Amino acid sequence: MNSSNKNNRITIFLTGLFCGGGERVLLDIADFLAKDGFDVDLILVQKKGSFVENIKPGINIIDLNCKRLAYSIPKLAFYLFKNRPISILSTSEHAHVVSLLAKKISMVKTRVVLRIGIQFSIVFKKYKGKDKIIPYLVRWLYPKADVIIINSKGLAKDFIQTTHVSKSKTRVIYNLKSVEDIRKDANKKTRHKWMENENLKTILFTGRLRDQKDVATLIRAFSLVLKKCPSKLIILGDGEKKDNLISLTKELKIENEVDFHGMENNPFSFMSKATVFVLSSLWEGLPNVLIEAMICGVPIISTDSESGGAREILAPDTNYEIRMKDGIEFAEYGVLVPIKNEIKLAEAILYLLKDKNLRDEYKRKNLERIKDFDKNKILKEYKKHLI
Repeated sequence: MNSSNKNNRITIFLTGLFCGGGERVLLDIADFLAKDGFDVDLILVQKKGSFVENIKPGINIIDLNCKRLAYSIPKLAFYLFKNRPISILSTSEHAHVVSLLAKKISMVKTRVVLRIGIQFSIVFKKYKGKDKIIPYLVRWLYPKADVIIINSKGLAKDFIQTTHVSKSKTRVIYNLKSVEDIRKDANKKTRHKWMENENLKTILFTGRLRDQKDVATLIRAFSLVLKKCPSKLIILGDGEKKDNLISLTKELKIENEVDFHGMENNPFSFMSKATVFVLSSLWEGLPNVLIEAMICGVPIISTDSESGGAREILAPDTNYEIRMKDGIEFAEYGVLVPIKNEIKLAEAILYLLKDKNLRDEYKRKNLERIKDFDKNKILKEYKKHLI
């Protein structure tokens, strides 16, 4: 490899390619950088996960094929020593720690850029067993990063307070989106009988089925909606809570009105045809799905979740540090409701299902809002710190 190639190389490091928002963001960045003329290496601890088939041409995949994360440290260190990329970008605490240790071992000048999209004050409390060491490694190693990119103001404040890393190390950069590509996929058919029926009112959720997303509250809210408005709920995604959620629909006797569709390679085709999109999370960074739903032209309802990411997107001129406790907020770009409140969530859904004028107004406004997440604008910010 000649020196000119080395000076044009940027590395993306991931533990795997599972269906997370962070992985999707870094794949988007890898694609945009490759199209911009950079040599992009995508290094994976293990080449597995549902996003493997989403890797675009032009990205060089390197599978370290390590059964344990710790085994990837010397392999990544050797890669850095041999290839000396301009920078290495990672997301997730485990990948961050490996990246920083590998640079320390390899003694190269490669810039280490960390991307953060989670609320550390919550995540730190959930570590068990061997992972209990992660908070200590974070506080020791993260100050050695060249820059830490955080995808929302709320998360940035939480990160600094939790880790005590200097604010000067951090930058707030929103997630980037290719509006053209998403709209192209949005125009495709779903082959789903509910979604393709224009006379049927549909509510859509997409995401991992885990505690964070609190889909149980959405299902309970939907059971209340059904008493006043015939409609269907489509859930895209899988996760450890799926069986519990299916049992809940049976307990509420609404199993015939809910479709657990599983993972979907093109969720945008579903978003563009849904009547309403709902995110019921307890906490979020800057939720990708809300930006994607905006691009697809579907009106949005979201919980005013911890860290304030949803509020930053839907109500950017309000105080992202304040969480609503009750009521319904018809914000500038969508509807906000309190977390864990099935009654208010049901009321908000009914408002949008019954008021076409309100839905159309949100669709119109969102055309302006999505310009703030345009790939060219955001990529320019990332490139400033990667090269």
